[in-house]
Amino acid sequence: MIRGALLAVIASTMLGQTMLGQTIFGQSFEVASIKLHDGPATHMGAVTTSGNRLTADCSNVATLLMYAYNLKAGMVSTSALVKDGVPCWDIVAKSEGDTVPTNAQFRQMLKALLGERFQLKAHREMREGPVYALVVAKSGIKFKESDPDADSKGIDSFKDRNIVIVLPKATMSDVVNALANARLDRPVVDKTGLTGIYSIKLTYTSNYIANRDSVPELSDISVFQALEEQLGLKLEARKEPVEILVVDRVEKPSGN
Repeated sequence: MIRGALLAVIASTMLGQTMLGQTIFGQSFEVASIKLHDGPATHMGAVTTSGNRLTADCSNVATLLMYAYNLKAGMVSTSALVKDGVPCWDIVAKSEGDTVPTNAQFRQMLKALLGERFQLKAHREMREGPVYALVVAKSGIKFKESDPDADSKGIDSFKDRNIVIVLPKATMSDVVNALANARLDRPVVDKTGLTGIYSIKLTYTSNYIANRDSVPELSDISVFQALEEQLGLKLEARKEPVEILVVDRVEKPSGN
C-alpha cells in the first residue's frame, strides 16, 4: 500500500532516517512513482520485484515496512501509522542501470524511499510481550507439499469481506507474513517446526475497523477459526521477547 535524490541510511540506532549526498548503487531508486490507490482494493499487500523494478500494489505503510525491513506480521508498531484511516499505495520504482539488484538491495532502496518520500523515522526495540505462536493443531496439518512445477507467485484477493490468500510455494514464514492483514493485536511467531515448502490457501475475515463496526455476515470467519479448519494450524497466546520496529514518524508521501 505504498508509497529522486539518492540516499544513504544513517548508521545509528534510528532506522529509516536518511540524508542526501551519497550516490551508491543499491541504496536508492533512480525513479519512483507513488500514487494513492484508486478504486476498490481488489488485492492488497503485494510487493514484488522483476528485473530492476519494484512494484507495490495497494500496499499500506505497514506492509511496505515489513518488506523493507524483512519483518513478519505484527512486528511493526502501528500507533504512528493510523492517520486518516489506513490508505494503500501503488508504487513503481526502478533502480539505476540494467543490473538486477539483490533482494537485500531492493529492501535497502525501499528503506531510502520511505525515508525520503514518507519522512519515515523509526527504531528497533526488543520487547517481551504478548505474541501468537503459530503451532500445528491436534488435528494435524491439512495442506500438502508444494508441486515442484507450481508458480511461486502468491495471490491476495478479496471475496466479499474476506481475504483469500493463495500461496503455491510457501514456507511457514510466508504463512506468518500472510497474516499481516488480519489486524491481530499481537505479533505472530512461527513455532510449527515445519521446514518444507507447501501449497497454502487460506480465507479469513480481517479485523479491519470497517468489519468490526459493521453487522457480521454469514461468510465471516475469524483467522483463528480459518487456520484451524482450513490448514490444521493454531494460534496460541504466549509471552516472548520479540524485536519490534517502532515507527516514530510517518507522513503522507511527497509528490512524484
